[in-house]
Amino acid sequence: MKTESITASGQMTFLRRRYPLRLRLAKGIVGAVPLADIVLLVILFLIMGSWIVLKPGVFLQLPEADFVAGVHAGANVVTLSREGLVFFNDERTTLDQLRQQLVRAVHGQAEPVLVIEADRRITHEQLIRVYDMAKAAGYDEVLLATRVAASPGASP
Repeated sequence: MKTESITASGQMTFLRRRYPLRLRLAKGIVGAVPLADIVLLVILFLIMGSWIVLKPGVFLQLPEADFVAGVHAGANVVTLSREGLVFFNDERTTLDQLRQQLVRAVHGQAEPVLVIEADRRITHEQLIRVYDMAKAAGYDEVLLATRVAASPGASP
């Protein structure tokens, strides 16, 4: 803060107020401890979101196919595991409840599509049972999910 004063001799002098160093907002380089805290927090967030953390799920071994067909996002998905677990849109259900869920999900969709993700060890009878439920519920298309077959020259 500058202030002016005129002395008796007519000269102007400037008075400056000096603030002590301890009251300044920034002292210069950021301290080592806060910087270390920030680095450790960033490392923690990276570890928590990385591949080290296992995501819950059911292991499926989809059958291989040479053809590749796609489905638009938003299709309903039924998952059948080899242990007998049934999931509809990532929520666990039973085959008896699946029929009502398929009927509820088909309403309001212009072209309803259902994708069946079934383990390769699922019997043909179980697949046909789910397929019949889907057709009875009103699905226009029912697709079986597969994985792309490895090319002959690629290693497994």
